Amino acid sequence: MKAAQLRELTEAELKQLYLETKKELFDLDLKVARGESGAHPHQKRTLRRKIARILTVMKERNIKP
Repeated sequence: MKAAQLRELTEAELKQLYLETKKELFDLDLKVARGESGAHPHQKRTLRRKIARILTVMKERNIKP
């Protein structure tokens, strides 16, 4: 998701998306730690970047995560 698309979301939607993405990253970390297959290496980087974009937009609007 691009930053321009994130800027169109409301404050509540941004917070919800942030929480969902953090949970998804946590679940992926658990999968990798357990050694389960299906965890692609690029997914972790993609999720971290998505979280960074969300936080950037939230900081622009002075929203606390």
